[in-house]
Amino acid sequence: MEEQQPINDNIPWKSCCWTIDPNFMKYMTQITISYIILTLAIYKLIVISKEDNEDKSIYISLITLILGIYTTPIKLRRNVPTLDETRQSNLN
Repeated sequence: MEEQQPINDNIPWKSCCWTIDPNFMKYMTQITISYIILTLAIYKLIVISKEDNEDKSIYISLITLILGIYTTPIKLRRNVPTLDETRQSNLN
């Protein structure tokens, strides 16, 4: 049996015309798909607001999901020790 080699994401992708970092390409793909979903959801909300016979909750949920993914989380507490730090201090 032939051994499988691990995939290395640090190797640039090469084509006849360009070379690109695979992490950048994955990031741009995620941004593009998110932008398309966000645009279509906003468009449907505008169209549905003219026709009030359809449920808007799925489109509002999509917009909230996309915005939630790209916003940074709010930190409610500062300087709270992590579980590992607590365990380490208990061992000492």
